[in-house]
Amino acid sequence: NEADMAKIAATLTGVGGAVWNDDCVEIYLKPGHRALCHFAANTLGGRFMRGASDSWQSVAKRSDDGWTIEVALPFSAMQEPAPLPGEIWGANFCREEKPHREDSCWSLPGFNDESGLGDLVFE
Repeated sequence: NEADMAKIAATLTGVGGAVWNDDCVEIYLKPGHRALCHFAANTLGGRFMRGASDSWQSVAKRSDDGWTIEVALPFSAMQEPAPLPGEIWGANFCREEKPHREDSCWSLPGFNDESGLGDLVFE
């Protein structure tokens, strides 16, 4: 929830820009022994990726008191086959909230720090 949606930072559209300068979500995935894949999306549909192709999608929805982003990341975007049951990938899911300078992550220390990735276990 956002008390004042007018303060949400949202300037970038398209693909490849520094969406982390806006209010956004960032996803970090490290399949097996590969390099870290980084995906980011903001509330205007701006997207960034590193270590992956542009075959993923995001859809942002804004309301009077908040915003959400839905992301579809096919394994093929990371040039990976579907993981086997029990396979473990490193992962982190982060959010940047600019009006209050609030950053939050699922796993600490956060963002692209590979030493702090959580375990994503496939079933």
